Amino acid sequence: MKKKTKRIIEICLLVLFIGYLVLFLIDYNRSKNSEKPLIVINVREKEYDDGTVKEYISLGWIYREYRRETITDNEIAPFWSKIKYDNELIRENEDNLPELEEYEIPSNPDKLAKFRSILYFYDEEELLGTYKCLNSEEDCSIAQNVGLEYDANPYENNSMSIIDKRYVFIDDHRSKNTPVEEPITYLLDLKANRLIAAYEGIRYTTLEEELGHIDNSKYIAKKNGLWGIDQVILGKVTNKIPFEYDYIKYDSNTKLYILKKGNEWFTLNIETNEYSVPFTKQITATYKYDDNYVIGINTTDKDTLKTNYELYNLMGEKIINKENIDYLNIFSNYIVYANNLELHIISYAGDELIAPLKLYFNNYDERWNNIKSFYIEENAEEVKITIPQKNAKERMQNEYYYSTTSWEKTKEHLNVYEAS
Repeated sequence: MKKKTKRIIEICLLVLFIGYLVLFLIDYNRSKNSEKPLIVINVREKEYDDGTVKEYISLGWIYREYRRETITDNEIAPFWSKIKYDNELIRENEDNLPELEEYEIPSNPDKLAKFRSILYFYDEEELLGTYKCLNSEEDCSIAQNVGLEYDANPYENNSMSIIDKRYVFIDDHRSKNTPVEEPITYLLDLKANRLIAAYEGIRYTTLEEELGHIDNSKYIAKKNGLWGIDQVILGKVTNKIPFEYDYIKYDSNTKLYILKKGNEWFTLNIETNEYSVPFTKQITATYKYDDNYVIGINTTDKDTLKTNYELYNLMGEKIINKENIDYLNIFSNYIVYANNLELHIISYAGDELIAPLKLYFNNYDERWNNIKSFYIEENAEEVKITIPQKNAKERMQNEYYYSTTSWEKTKEHLNVYEAS
C-alpha cells in the first residue's frame, strides 16, 4: 500500500513537472512573439527617464517588455533576475561626445567647488556629482554667461546655476590663454554621469542671486558661431530654435525671446512659436498686459545723450505716432509718456485714457533731489498725478485723481502749495 501511494505521488509530481515545463515552453514561445504569459499573477510597471519597463509575473518567471530609449526588447526570465540596465541611461544625443574617464574622487571636507582639478557639485550638503577636466589639466569650471554687444552690460559673465539638481554647464578649454584657445561648453547630466551636448557658449535667461538660470528646460546656446535654443528633458536634448541667430536674449517680463538675424530683429513666443514682424532697429524691451504685447525700441544719440522712444505692437504698428518723446514709462496696465510738455496716459493698444495734462518744465530725473515734472501714485482704486508748477521745493502744484477702472477724473486740486 505504501509503495502504491508513493508511486501515485511520484506520478503526480512528474505530471506537475511536465505540465510546468510545458507551460514554460508555451510562455517562452509566446514571448518570442511578444505575447504575455498564459497565467499572469501580477503586473508591475517601472518608469524611467527614457520610457518604461512592464513586468508580467507568472509561475516562477517574469515576462518583461522594455520600452525605453536605452533598451527596446522583450524577455522571459526567472523571477529573481534583475531588470536590464536598471541603473543606466543611454540616450541618443549628440555624436562624438567624449566619454567621461574613471578617476578617483578625493575627499573634499571643505566642500570646495574645485579641488585637485576636479569640480564638485553640491546641493547644500548633498554631493550631486563631480567632473574632471577632459581637455586640459585644470582649465575647466562651471560655465559662465557669454555677454554680447547688444546686452545692457556686455561684460556680465555670471556663472550658471545647477539645473534641477541634475544638469550643469561646464566650460572646458583647449589651449587656454593661447592664440589657438578653443572654448568648449559641455552639458553634463549628473544623474546619468555623461555628457549630453557640446556648445561654443551658453547664455542665461534670468539672473537670481548672481547665478544664471534657464527658461524651465530651455536654454540659449551657441554652435558654429551662431545662437539657437535647445531643450533638455529627462536627459534628452532636442533643438527648439535653429542655430542661425546673431543674438538671442530672454525677456522675463513677457517671456518673449528677442532675436537678431542679419539686420533684422524679432520677438518670439516660444510656447506658441509666434514671431513678431521684423524690425530694422534693435528691440530693447518687451511689455505685456493681458494679451497685448508691446515692443520697445529705444535709441540714444551719442552726441546729445537724448533717448528716442518708440513703441510698436507685434504687427509692427506704432503705438505712439509722435516724434520727440521726452519720457516713456511702462506700468502694469497703462503707458505713460511726455511729449512737448504734455503728459499722456494710454492703453497698451495705444488709446488715450485721459486728456493730456500740461507740464511746466522738462525734468524726469529724480537724482540729486531734483523735482520731477510729474509724480504718479497708485493704489487699488485710483491713480494720483501730481504736476509741480516749477522746479523748486517750495512751489505750487496741481493734483489730479483718476479711477483705475474707468479712468474718469474723480477730483482735482489746483494751485496746491507744497514745501517739501
